[in-house]
Amino acid sequence: MGIQGWNKLLYQEGWLPENSSCCSTSLWRDGMQDSSSSLFESRLQSVPTKSTLHLDGHGLAFYLHRIAYARHIADVVGSKGGTNKSPCCVNKNTLSANQVQSLLPNFMPLSLLSQVTEEYVSTLQDKHRMKLIVYWDGDLRRVFKQETDLKRQARRPEEWSNLQQYCRHGMMPSSSTICEWESVFPKNRLFTTQIMYTLRECKIEIVMCIEEADHIMARAACGRRQDYVIGNDSDFCFFPSINYIPLHTLNASHSVVSACVIRRATLAETLDLDDETKLVELAILMGNDYVDPSRAQLDFYSKSTRDCIDYLRSKPSDYQVTSTLPEVQEALRFIRTLYNLGDLSEFPFSEDDEEEGSDEEMEDDSEEKMIQSLRPAIPIEVPIELAKVLPLKDKSVKDAVLRCLQAYVNQNEIYDESEFTMITQEHIDIFRNIYLGQAFQPLLEQSSWRPVWEDVPAAYLIEKIVSLSMQESPDVPVVRLYSPFSIFNQHLFHALLWESRSKQNPPTSPADPEPVESEAPREVERPELPIDEHEDKIINAIQRNRVTIIQVCPYYGTCPKRKMAL
Repeated sequence: MGIQGWNKLLYQEGWLPENSSCCSTSLWRDGMQDSSSSLFESRLQSVPTKSTLHLDGHGLAFYLHRIAYARHIADVVGSKGGTNKSPCCVNKNTLSANQVQSLLPNFMPLSLLSQVTEEYVSTLQDKHRMKLIVYWDGDLRRVFKQETDLKRQARRPEEWSNLQQYCRHGMMPSSSTICEWESVFPKNRLFTTQIMYTLRECKIEIVMCIEEADHIMARAACGRRQDYVIGNDSDFCFFPSINYIPLHTLNASHSVVSACVIRRATLAETLDLDDETKLVELAILMGNDYVDPSRAQLDFYSKSTRDCIDYLRSKPSDYQVTSTLPEVQEALRFIRTLYNLGDLSEFPFSEDDEEEGSDEEMEDDSEEKMIQSLRPAIPIEVPIELAKVLPLKDKSVKDAVLRCLQAYVNQNEIYDESEFTMITQEHIDIFRNIYLGQAFQPLLEQSSWRPVWEDVPAAYLIEKIVSLSMQESPDVPVVRLYSPFSIFNQHLFHALLWESRSKQNPPTSPADPEPVESEAPREVERPELPIDEHEDKIINAIQRNRVTIIQVCPYYGTCPKRKMAL
């Protein structure tokens, strides 16, 4: 999540452009229609040909997704004017029902994302002869990062809730423009897998890290004049002796590549700090992924960035922030070791406690765990080991995925037909009958329909197993794996389900309604609602808080483990 308020300071100091189009279709700074200040323009530098670019895979993926989604908007609403122009901030009220359905982010064609990735890579690699290395985060996190990751994941259930409301009731979020939908609905779970696949096709070097990649990238680029770190993470401003380029400041559309290159020493000089290591102390005072200054009992605290800078200016060059709390002191030591590229091996990784404890303990643990019921997860019963590609047997990843999912469905049919499963035989049959690379048929494009919410977990599970299968088959050539957009098309999947069910249950011709005898009003027994069993908890929450949000598990009524998140 980076340093709190840091980008605002960079804007003020001219290190970032003041404004850029929220739905630009351009990959480069020149096409983003920004209103950059003259100070920002003066900070731009050329990036030499044949430089080495160390790219943060996570930041790059979300950057490319935003560009691809903007182009998707342009395609759906019929924008004219080429790839550098888009219908900026199109009002959702001007769309037809079919256009609204097509513009769900999880329905965006992955082939479009592949094209955007290939265009980005080929421009830098082929046109400007840059060497590209893309780094991907691993699953491990240091103990000090746990709370930040929980905050980041807390946003996911809201995205799934928005999709649920659309599927069931046709309701859309309060955002007034389409470009905002990219951040309020869940993305296709294959989008990062698609980018990885395209990078492999383009022969780009990929580094899979066991933990977060930022300090690994910084170490690789440290002290190398023609090495540049490219990402969208403010942490890169605090590593020594690296050239950091924010993603959206890069422009490779001309004969010379240019960008805003940020260096820690230069930043310290700009802020009139007498030692560049004071920037690390500033990161502590402002708040970062590892310490919250409002609760850390530091020897100085202010919400004002300028106050923090003035405070550090008044201190000796070797000054370090301290805390009265021993655990915070340890976190501060970790932060300084991290940002100064020291040895992190003495700091442990956080333990994965998801498998510890019983189901009852999990349910009573915290509201954050309860709210995760809105976000699908792979059931532990799914035999993931069957999803590995067998080189002499499988024609593509699809064969391995079908083998895995079919075994899961067969197993549930044997043990308990009433048990809730994320995927059914109907879903598998539709997936099996979609041939590799199948595109939409005109009939489906013209039909007005909404996806059925109960089909959403099935699509999610297919995408996750496809992703895992490709990860577990690294030695299989990409030509054998097939591109993810050829394996599974979520929009087509839901459309074919709708079409199949429509054929099985065709609408009947209208007929005169039969007369209904009038009858006296009768009392109807109030049905038991999922909210009832949580009445005391809800009342207590309302008494304690000004705002109380209640979310019900989307699988209520079908899932044996009913949960309510308060």
